[in-house]
Amino acid sequence: MAKIFKPLHVKAGRAQQTVYGFHLNNPPEFTRAGEELKKSARVAVQLNLLRQAALCPDSQNLRDYHNDSKAASWTDFTTKSAAILGALIDPLSRGKQALIASPFQHFNATMYQRLRDAGVRACLCDGTVSATKRGEMAIRFKKYHYSVMVAGEKAMGEGNSFEQCNYLFLPSLDWAFDINDQTTDRIHRLTSKEDVYIFGCVTENTVDERLFTLYPEKGDSAHLALDGRLFTERIEEVNLAKLLSDAVKDFDPARETIDEHQIEAEWPYLKQKLSVAEQQFREFHPPIASCIGPKRFVNSPHNPIVTPQDIKEALEALVSPKRTKKPKRSTFADPDETPESAEIRSLLEKLNNIQMPKE
Repeated sequence: MAKIFKPLHVKAGRAQQTVYGFHLNNPPEFTRAGEELKKSARVAVQLNLLRQAALCPDSQNLRDYHNDSKAASWTDFTTKSAAILGALIDPLSRGKQALIASPFQHFNATMYQRLRDAGVRACLCDGTVSATKRGEMAIRFKKYHYSVMVAGEKAMGEGNSFEQCNYLFLPSLDWAFDINDQTTDRIHRLTSKEDVYIFGCVTENTVDERLFTLYPEKGDSAHLALDGRLFTERIEEVNLAKLLSDAVKDFDPARETIDEHQIEAEWPYLKQKLSVAEQQFREFHPPIASCIGPKRFVNSPHNPIVTPQDIKEALEALVSPKRTKKPKRSTFADPDETPESAEIRSLLEKLNNIQMPKE
């Protein structure tokens, strides 16, 4: 199946552009711990701060390097996060899953919370979550327990295969080609049954634009190639000093922006649209049993449900003569499960452990 790269361009927010300009004109001199930064490290640190300003301008990391009110924004809601949330509505309403892979934990946390607030059944799988828990949620994501996964690029960049998901959002492109490549390879597999859509998110008037142009064009400018073959042909490393220099030259402090108050005012409408899209998603993947228990657990990402895929796997295990060992740990076990879900889990485990008579 084809891998289709689609650019998602947005204007910068008004406060966001102020934050970005501040970090562009004030290179970091000290680490967050107060130690002096080596000259060789300053360029990379400043570029990372610019990437964060272009994605999550309210991050505490930005404040840690400069004790100034202009170092961070007043809101986590940006034009980019609003555009990603808006772009989720169509695939979810058609029963398609989406993966949002970001390198910054603060963005992951705020995006995850927005999805939860909208009633979207999402899971958070980044460095703030234990490897064991990430593995459990990855299994559930493949079984459609979740419609959206918010993942850390490095935390979920290797060892996972989500070929059932064909929508990927890259909120911040990396200058390291292999990191982007590993992320896209999580969903674009030889076993992919449908075309994969990869959205490269770009905040205008920021370093995002330069990072976007680093990737080789294939066909027209709307489709970029992100496959391993092209990456192996481009073996030269990115000159970070030049990247920073170009970003400084490109920045226009007078560029048109969008007021974040306007974006926040549209959030209730967007939240309602996402809620409806999640309900439509569940019509394509209805649970056999929805073990929601008390009402307060309805939107919990750890709220166990049993999907048709779970039943299918249990029945396959039942009729397979090759399976003779009892599984060490059920993938349905959950510390927050209700008595109803525990009963269903027990039934499935019994199905898995029944031995078929030999012919």
